[in-house]
Amino acid sequence: MRKNIISFMQFSLGMLLLAAHVCTLAEEPAANTETLTIHQQTLDAMMTTLRDCTALELRDRIQALHLQIEAGKDVFAFSSSGRIVISQGLLANFNDKDFLHFVLAHELSHHMLSHLERAQRMLPGEIFEEIVRASLNQYFEFELEADLMAIQMLRRCHIETKRLGEHLEQLIASTRESVEIPSLLQFHQHRISTLKDLPSQ
Repeated sequence: MRKNIISFMQFSLGMLLLAAHVCTLAEEPAANTETLTIHQQTLDAMMTTLRDCTALELRDRIQALHLQIEAGKDVFAFSSSGRIVISQGLLANFNDKDFLHFVLAHELSHHMLSHLERAQRMLPGEIFEEIVRASLNQYFEFELEADLMAIQMLRRCHIETKRLGEHLEQLIASTRESVEIPSLLQFHQHRISTLKDLPSQ
């Protein structure tokens, strides 16, 4: 029984992480080859810029990452083993280049900070409530670490950061109908405030 509960919670943590990055918008963006090619070229150039601004001792961790654009209306970005996935919905609805640099830098930071490996090694507690608490706390810790490293990367690249909070607020506001977890929404409000309070470069 305990093994089944743990497996369920590990699955739930994965779904929580994905839900925190996803929102469904009303209109389906057009998915044509030319648009996807332009988006891919734009993101590849951004990835190159961010890699060049990464500390040498961390650059090997992201050198071989594959950047994938997923067609569809949902708005999301996430990291998995060996790749970063950005949705076409995100690109269609959030076209500010500084914010897209931040999204990419945030996902790159998950890899540089070994968050995927650390999540796999996470040992859940003996009690159901402890497993839930540990999962949420781990997610909050990873997101804040990735935000901080992403901001440092952008500043090394001389990329503007003053409107990141505004764009993240817009993104999180769009997720309220699909993510109704009070602690998660409160956490993202903290992220938004932190970004809005960043000192000028």
